[in-house]
Order: sequence, then structure tokens, then C-alpha cells
Amino acid sequence: MKHLIIMTALLLAACTTTQEARTSKEAIPKGSPEALMAALGGGAPKRTMSDEEIAKHPLGSKQNPVRVGGPGGERAYLARLRCEDGRYPEFDRDGSVGIGPYGYIMDVYSVVCASGQKASVFMDMYHSTIKEDRAVPGFTIEPAARD
Repeated sequence: MKHLIIMTALLLAACTTTQEARTSKEAIPKGSPEALMAALGGGAPKRTMSDEEIAKHPLGSKQNPVRVGGPGGERAYLARLRCEDGRYPEFDRDGSVGIGPYGYIMDVYSVVCASGQKASVFMDMYHSTIKEDRAVPGFTIEPAARD
């Protein structure tokens, strides 16, 4: 709960970020996770890998996290996953695990199926314009609703 309160306060602070605080000419959607990162550290993230290198790794791995928009995007993605038997998995956030290949902080979730199937899914919530429709290995996924 404490983490949620802190994150909410940070997101509210990001919503009030002024244009002058941005160091990139690229438009950052107001109130987005990217605006939060800009408010906290300013500027564009420092990527650690190219798109080509990231794509060599399985989706949901530490080297290729699932990109989503905010904590709600993380939960929405995981809620669309289906186990091998077609049932919904259970999932829990294990915490933040440092900077990922896109230059943003990653979260990791434990995903568990009733059958015993398990996975650790790494996620990067600082991509508000991406709706990932690919499933992490071993799972299927329902298509995302489009705005």
C-alpha cells in the first residue's frame, strides 16, 4: 500500500511537469509514465541495447521486457494471458528490478497457473503508447482492446 501511495504521488507530480522540464523535443503525453520519468530524472532514457539485440531475447525476459503503459498496463497485460490449459493465471508483483534495456526501471511479476506452470515476467511500464499483443513464451494472450 505504501508503494502505491508513493507511486500515485509521483504520477500526480508528473502530471504537473512543465514543458521546460523536458530535454527532448519528442512530445511526452501529459500524465503518462514517460512524463513521470522525465519529472524524476529529466531527459530521454539511456538505452542499454538496440532494438535488434532486444528482439533476440524472449518476450518477458530481463533482456526483452513486456512494454506497457503504467501499473494499470502491467495488470491489464497479465490479465489477458492464458495458461496452456486456457485458464487465467494468477500473478503477483515481486518488485522493481533495476534498469532494463530501454533505459527505464523494470518490474517483475510471478505468474502461476493452476496446472503448476510458472513464469517470471519482466515488464517496463514506461511505454504508454504500446499495446503488446504477443504472449510471453508458454502462454497465449487475448487481443488488447484498442482505444
